Amino acid sequence: MLDISAVAPSFKNDAFIEKFDALKPGQGFVLANDESSEAYYGLLSASRGLDFEWEPLEQGPTQWTARIVKRLLKDDEETIGAIVARDYRKSRELFAHDIDFCCGGDRTLSEALDGDTAAINEILKQWEAIDQCPAEKGIDYQSWSLSLLTNYIGQIHHTFVRTQSSFIADMAFKVGASNSDRYPQINQVAQIFALTGKIFEAQISREEQLLFPYIHQLPGDTLLQRPGDINDNSSVTQLISVLKVQSIDIISHLRQIRALTDNYTAPAYALGTCKILYRLLADYEADALLHLHLKNNILFPKVLQSHQTTVKTT
Repeated sequence: MLDISAVAPSFKNDAFIEKFDALKPGQGFVLANDESSEAYYGLLSASRGLDFEWEPLEQGPTQWTARIVKRLLKDDEETIGAIVARDYRKSRELFAHDIDFCCGGDRTLSEALDGDTAAINEILKQWEAIDQCPAEKGIDYQSWSLSLLTNYIGQIHHTFVRTQSSFIADMAFKVGASNSDRYPQINQVAQIFALTGKIFEAQISREEQLLFPYIHQLPGDTLLQRPGDINDNSSVTQLISVLKVQSIDIISHLRQIRALTDNYTAPAYALGTCKILYRLLADYEADALLHLHLKNNILFPKVLQSHQTTVKTT
């Protein structure tokens, strides 16, 4: 309970807002006052929008009380993976807050931010602004068949990983060697990136040898390929679990690289090749985020759902 009548007049508004902001979505408190609390309803509505419920309890003549509950907004009830799968533009705000939506897409926004109300409201406001803008003309991955999505990931993103990983790693080691005295962190970037590329290539090899052939033989898919070596009910789940662990490692390493490069900002007096390297590293991470999002938030859930349906009917 917050007895606002016991608070000094100059601190009443701040105390009230501070009490509300400390709530996690779904939590509430009782506001007690020795006069009507309509002004606090107006203050909350003006400063925090409509993400609260106000239930009057007592209406005078000596005491006014009301129960205030922080409401769960729509985008806070869904997982961030589902939100980004519906509108990839919303991933930009998550990226800006360093929230992993590729491997941690099974969390709500509140869970991802550990109930940080200010950060949650900031992101929700940005998302509301995005919702007001016309949808970008792009690709509706959600509507694609498993075969089409699988082929797209293989032909576009797997090809990118295979062509860019070794090329960027070689450049990173060369740039690191020529700048070892002034910018020793580039050598560390090269080592981390080389390891990242190896993990990524191991992941896509597993997918192409085991998972993708299995997907193409699921009922309803028309692009049949040779059967994969997935024979029992638990194999698909186990394989996807391994792929997700590799995804977590990839994202973790790319985050380290972004931190070491100061968000891909080349040192002021670095050679031109260093600036090119940082640009390539930024592009690589951007492709990896979309690549892993397509798999972890769209492809894998659909595969598991289809797999469970297939198991039940066999």
